[in-house]
Amino acid sequence: MKLKSVIFALTLLAVVIMVFGLSTYHYTVRKAAFAENMTASKAYLVSLKKNFSQLISKYNRITKSLAGHDQLTFVLKDTNAVNTENANKILELYNSSTESAVCYLLNKNGLTVASSNRGAKDSFVGHNYAFRTYFKQAIAGTPAVYMAYGVTSKKRGIYFSHPIYHNNIEGPIGVVVIKEDIDKLEQQLLINHYPTQKGYQDFFTITNEAGMIFMSDQKQMLLKTLWKINQEEKKDLAASKQFGQGPWDWSGLTKNGQDESTAPSGRKYKQLNIQIDEIPSWSIVHFSDITAIADKFNPSFIKTFNFSAMAICLLVLIILTVLNLLASSEIGKRRKFEIALKSANERYSLIFQNAPLGICHYSKKGIIVECNYFFSELVGMPRQKLLGLNLLEAMPKGEAKQALEDAFCSDDSTFEGPYRIIPGHKIIMIRSIYRRIIDKEQNMVGVVGIFENIFDTVKAKIALEQSEELFREIFNNMGTGVTIYEVMGQANAFHIKDINPAGAKISNINRKDYIGRSVKEVYPDVHKLKIFEVFKQVWQTGQAQRYLLTLKEGDRISLWIDHYISMLPSGDILAVYDDITDRKKAEIEKESLQHQLRQTQKMEAIGVLAGGIAHDFNNILFPLIGYAEMLHEDISKENSQHESVEEILSAALRARELVKQILTFSRQAEKDSKPLKMQLIIKEVLRLARASLPKTIEIVKDIDKKCHTVLADPSHIHQIVMNLITNAYHAMESKGGQLRIKLTNVTVNSNNKPSATIPSGSYICLTVSDNGIGMDDITIEKIFDPYFTTKSKEKGTGLGLSVVHGIVKSCKGEIVVKSKPGSGSIFEIYLPAFNSGPEPKEETITESYPTGTENILLIDDEEPIARLCKQTLERLGYLVEVRVSSVEGLKAFKARPNYFDIIITDMTMPNMTGDLLASEVLKVRADMPVILCTGFSEIISRERADQIGIKGFLMKPILKSELARMVRKILDKEEHKTLISSS
Repeated sequence: MKLKSVIFALTLLAVVIMVFGLSTYHYTVRKAAFAENMTASKAYLVSLKKNFSQLISKYNRITKSLAGHDQLTFVLKDTNAVNTENANKILELYNSSTESAVCYLLNKNGLTVASSNRGAKDSFVGHNYAFRTYFKQAIAGTPAVYMAYGVTSKKRGIYFSHPIYHNNIEGPIGVVVIKEDIDKLEQQLLINHYPTQKGYQDFFTITNEAGMIFMSDQKQMLLKTLWKINQEEKKDLAASKQFGQGPWDWSGLTKNGQDESTAPSGRKYKQLNIQIDEIPSWSIVHFSDITAIADKFNPSFIKTFNFSAMAICLLVLIILTVLNLLASSEIGKRRKFEIALKSANERYSLIFQNAPLGICHYSKKGIIVECNYFFSELVGMPRQKLLGLNLLEAMPKGEAKQALEDAFCSDDSTFEGPYRIIPGHKIIMIRSIYRRIIDKEQNMVGVVGIFENIFDTVKAKIALEQSEELFREIFNNMGTGVTIYEVMGQANAFHIKDINPAGAKISNINRKDYIGRSVKEVYPDVHKLKIFEVFKQVWQTGQAQRYLLTLKEGDRISLWIDHYISMLPSGDILAVYDDITDRKKAEIEKESLQHQLRQTQKMEAIGVLAGGIAHDFNNILFPLIGYAEMLHEDISKENSQHESVEEILSAALRARELVKQILTFSRQAEKDSKPLKMQLIIKEVLRLARASLPKTIEIVKDIDKKCHTVLADPSHIHQIVMNLITNAYHAMESKGGQLRIKLTNVTVNSNNKPSATIPSGSYICLTVSDNGIGMDDITIEKIFDPYFTTKSKEKGTGLGLSVVHGIVKSCKGEIVVKSKPGSGSIFEIYLPAFNSGPEPKEETITESYPTGTENILLIDDEEPIARLCKQTLERLGYLVEVRVSSVEGLKAFKARPNYFDIIITDMTMPNMTGDLLASEVLKVRADMPVILCTGFSEIISRERADQIGIKGFLMKPILKSELARMVRKILDKEEHKTLISSS
């Protein structure tokens, strides 16, 4: 047996040594051939690079020389016909002497202004090459060498560019370029091509860093990519415009490693590359045909010898192996059987002893034949002690008796014992399964029992039942709604799996009737609520989401239900939700109240500002109106200036009305509503507005002269019309247009209501429309909000339409707005018609006033106003003493308290206000009549003046007629209460 093994080993060793020796020899010879080929390739690349570098240097020198010609500088500075022709001759001369493809000149913008091929079909003249890299580099001041596919010539070329300078100009003024065709250079380079042997397929390429083959002795590979590139790299090539627009095919070469590749034909190549110094991004690559080398240095006799020797050795080896196997087969079979049996016993014992269940084999009499360690743990006795014992000695009697009885059963049986404690204080509960062991003759020879501690399982089951009971209790008594949805298919449908009472109440459904039904069946319009999309997203992503479900009644939201949606481990969808409608309504109401409060505070601030402006403006208007009235009296009607004075006085009175509007806005003037004809006020407003509107805006009037009267304050109507006209003007300011104003009687009933809130009845309808820029629905909703404006800061404050809205509502009217972007706007004002009483008449300037001769003490800290009032009163026949200080006025009165018949005092004065002055006067003389004048005051009012004892109350600016009537009435004691002027 040993001799056979030795012979087998020696034969195998001989075969290995012979094969190894031949392989080593063959490898050494082939490696030497590879090294020789690579050395020759490297020498060829160095020679090729040298020739290419000399060629580049030559053209660089020529391009630099060409850039120094004055004729090129002249044409770049002045592109006239003479300079252009001279430049073309220079370029032709260089082109013919260098035998290059073309020479051409670019200005500083990249435009070709001269070229040696100007007469050819593919002339470069007029073409812009600013995008080319050779131009960008040269115009920046650095000569460039650039290889590219011609945009105009559609040929491969190498471009040599050089900047052109001029003495008095900083930086290049242009670029000169010499282009040489690659075809010509390839022929020159191929003259010294590497002499490959017969059968070899060596080749060379010149490629850029992207792998684009630009020069090669293999024409079919030109303008292809050396290696396979992706779409992004192809996009980059197209964007560079260096190699045309493509598409660029792949050469078919596949990399095997860093310097090896395989062609589509299966031939393998060794590549060697060397970088071109003058063009750093380009390299010359030589591919050596290593397949041919391998074939050359692998002769057929070596292959035949190797194969023959290996076949003989393999045959001998097989024969020896067969003999060896036959000799040892019997012993091998026996040993394998023993090993398998031993292994099976070990596996059985290992499985038996480490089983997670107790296993016990006992005889018909109950004697324990075998048991595992887990069984010994369950009964609390060591295994060795258990073997040979009767079950009655090892187990509780109840369990043992059951086990012995089961030995005589024909079927398997299961038994669950009670709880008990084994040594070590471990609580167990045994579940046992018994099966009889039957021999070949169908005789029972024993019983095997499987014992399991089910205490933890039972305990977990009880805990689970308790947990489920607790969950159900919480589920049913939660104040928020909870619904569990079963997902059907790929979340195409959802069925209600369970819903708690709170959820049923919120959803207004009967719980028992809807469990198990599809959501779409329960809620047919559920798709409108978009909650299905949320369910799908939660089911697909597993990420919980919050969703606020709302229901609308018309344009208002009537129901808010806040959902928290998540996915259960079972894959079901859980929705926890609550009806937050009451809370949302409370929040909206709170926000509305806060908004009203803010608006009230803003209006109060504006009121204070407006009152201050009114006070100062009244002091300006007072002398203007007073002196205008004097001029009106002094100039006869026949005088040509009389009409001018009337116009001044009318304008001043209108300004006085505007001040009253400011006071109305600031809540300092009381509303003076009276029956009036709106057409009269509209006529006056249009007369004022026409002068300020540009001629590009045409005013079209449609005023019904028979319109009913309305009950309103004239200044308020004036303010409404003026604001609407101003807004219409601003809407048409850029392009002009037509402004239409219409006034007509309308009757509103249930069939033609312009607004749902307007009651039926007779109305006067004022319509102001334009064909300006118009408004969208969002803007229309906000135009009546204070401070909201679409105008610039110079044209609007955002208060005009807010005031208009307030006036219309105070008159129990309605305002309707119709507009679309680009289609203009229409504002309709509906005011209730007032048909009671006589028709109102236009006010005229009165020329007769009541007079008198009494003594008057006039007190006002504004000297111009004091002088005016003095002159006015003296013209009426009164004797007037003036004081410009409240303190001095009080002294003058106290000095002669019985001399003066009446005191007229201003309200706002330093040191002592008019009401305090009146109080001091009345302390001295209780029956002393006092008239208080003010342009604005938050302190004094009708009630306050009456309490002090003031007899008259005049608002500035004061008309002569008002002053005359008030003084006369008080002196004649016609009124016992405090008199307030109508202004």
